[in-house]
Amino acid sequence: MAIVLTIRMLAIPLLYVDYQLRKDYIVNNLCENRLRPQMHCDGKCYLAKKIAATEHRDVTEKGIAFARLLFELPYYEAIQAKIHFDFIPELHQAIVPPYLVGYFSEYTSSHFQPPQA
Repeated sequence: MAIVLTIRMLAIPLLYVDYQLRKDYIVNNLCENRLRPQMHCDGKCYLAKKIAATEHRDVTEKGIAFARLLFELPYYEAIQAKIHFDFIPELHQAIVPPYLVGYFSEYTSSHFQPPQA
């Protein structure tokens, strides 16, 4: 991955190196103005086209990656937890305190009584 990133980062400088190493071949065979030596193009038109194509490709790839980021929805699979009980719990009867039968409220003999119809 690091090698790929390094090559992509050095794409344009590598084009300049390629141009310098193959300058005679580019001037004699690939230059658009090879039949007009008075223009002194020396293959710079070929180099400019290659650089523009590389930059266009980089911009297009970045745009596609950004569009994927925007328009692709992440897919999350719901994980269902499965709980298995390998034992049967013993049934215990709840201990309830006895109800106080002797409960007496003083509000029954109070002056606050509901209205009688």
